[in-house]
Amino acid sequence: MISFQSLLKTMLSKQLMAFLMVSQYKSITVAAEKINTVPSNISNHLAALESRLGLKLYYRTDYGVALTEDGEALEKHCLIQQQNIKEYFEQLTSKEDRIKLGITLSVIKLYLKDEFDVFEKYRVQIIDQDIRELIFKLETNEIDCIITHTPDDFNPPKKVDCRHIKSREIKVYYADKSILNQQTINIYTAYENGGLFNSLFKSHIKEFPEKDFNIIAVSNYDNITRFVEAGKGIMIYAQSEALDKKFSCMPIAGEHKALSVSIMKLVSNKNSNIDEFIDELVKLIERG
Repeated sequence: MISFQSLLKTMLSKQLMAFLMVSQYKSITVAAEKINTVPSNISNHLAALESRLGLKLYYRTDYGVALTEDGEALEKHCLIQQQNIKEYFEQLTSKEDRIKLGITLSVIKLYLKDEFDVFEKYRVQIIDQDIRELIFKLETNEIDCIITHTPDDFNPPKKVDCRHIKSREIKVYYADKSILNQQTINIYTAYENGGLFNSLFKSHIKEFPEKDFNIIAVSNYDNITRFVEAGKGIMIYAQSEALDKKFSCMPIAGEHKALSVSIMKLVSNKNSNIDEFIDELVKLIERG
């Protein structure tokens, strides 16, 4: 599919494209960099445009380029044309049969890190956010499906179909066992206040009433593993070979012992393309 910049170049003359870039960045050098050309080409396009129109469109200053009154008038018309092209581009891209997938980075790393062909095949747009935000977007039709870990007591909203694929034992991971002897222990998670896993964390914590636990939300999975590796805390997560090799671990305390890999979509969504995509994901995860 053509990009917006390519469409803009296609529908505007080189002279108008050069003028639009200069009017936007107020610099011939910067304008040239933005459209991958040299400043002399920009200057030549501007000179040709001024010659064809019989107008002075700009002048140089100590700080770059400024538009004349005629240049400002032309800029207004160019911006209207650019907006029209943008609206046309949005119409083109809206016709694409893309799948918007809400997925947490950890799921990709644990199960799908070598499986991006399936994402390209179905032209998937990946949205990585907190699971509660993803569920809200699913319910409001902003995304098509979600794949994430869910605790064993997770109950999806009524209009959401939740398919549990794979169950994994939950473990406590840490760099050195001595951290478990500290009075205050940090639990690193990708979810604000523990997210869907709040009850899981609380179940574990209540087994150690003499300890103080801080649940700390971190922006992504890689940062979590870095903090744990540096000995700053622990992570409670689904068992994986990658984590088993990287850290020491122990079974989780409390009543929740397993996490499921779950795929969710709206019950009302009958898009066969999404169903086919989900079926392929299930095969990949079950195989992995």
